[in-house]
Amino acid sequence: MEALRGTVVVISMLLLRLGIPLLISLGIGYWLVRMDNRWRAAGAGQKCWDLKKCSPEQRVHCTAYQHPDIPCWAIVRATEGQLRPQCANCAAFTPRLAA
Repeated sequence: MEALRGTVVVISMLLLRLGIPLLISLGIGYWLVRMDNRWRAAGAGQKCWDLKKCSPEQRVHCTAYQHPDIPCWAIVRATEGQLRPQCANCAAFTPRLAA
């Protein structure tokens, strides 16, 4: 009986040791996805090529123009790993700071 009790305690502690960090990680990931989706929805109407008045020649080579359903700042963040300094002051990005 003692051996069974010891086994149950060990298994319970192992589940706690693995389960709590896993739940915290999943919660943080869920929160980040929700925040990113909210930012994308807030920027759906503002296109950077309209704000910057890019020429058709510039638009052909622009990654943001090729993916109009994704905000330009999200594409920059995904491809370069971080935002460019000029993105912080751009009208396509700054409304998200207040959201």
